[in-house]
Amino acid sequence: MNLRITYILFGLLISSILGNCEINGASFPPFNLKTNNALSIDSTISLLKNKSSIPIEKIRELNSIDPFYSHGSKGTVYCDTTVQLTTDLFYSILSLPDTLGVCSYYFLITVDEKKKKAIASQYLEPNCDIDFSSDSYQLYDHFVISRDSIMVRETTIYQKENKTSDDEEENIDHKVIENHHFFIKTTGEIVTIKNK
Repeated sequence: MNLRITYILFGLLISSILGNCEINGASFPPFNLKTNNALSIDSTISLLKNKSSIPIEKIRELNSIDPFYSHGSKGTVYCDTTVQLTTDLFYSILSLPDTLGVCSYYFLITVDEKKKKAIASQYLEPNCDIDFSSDSYQLYDHFVISRDSIMVRETTIYQKENKTSDDEEENIDHKVIENHHFFIKTTGEIVTIKNK
């Protein structure tokens, strides 16, 4: 036990000495997690505002999207839409691919640029491969209908009992459409209203 304490103290001493060293006359500022995190958030904000592809790690740093989806995703996140709501607040619609390549999940995320943090996020819709052999399936589309509101249209398609055509449109019996509205407040809060 004493040997462990000695190693810890020795490590702290070396760290303290190296932290105050100069190399070739140049001194280096100590590592500042808060500053480095702010720089990382700044780069994420820039990528979102430019509607760029974003590494999933940068989305995880925002700590706003449900970890089930953000940690169940791999690769690159696609920024579909970005809208500036106020001087300091904007929102983006992101598409996170799953690890199997079967689905992408769309999220709405609000970000405060001045405070350098995500305010809220809302799951919007899945975009998955469709199994046309099933009796019914869902299709989703999202629309920015005004600067502060988004609509997601969920279309459930029911197929005829006896599918005889190779054309999927001819096999449709009927469709049921539901619209879901999301309003973004100037505080960054997201309010959900479901309409039929």
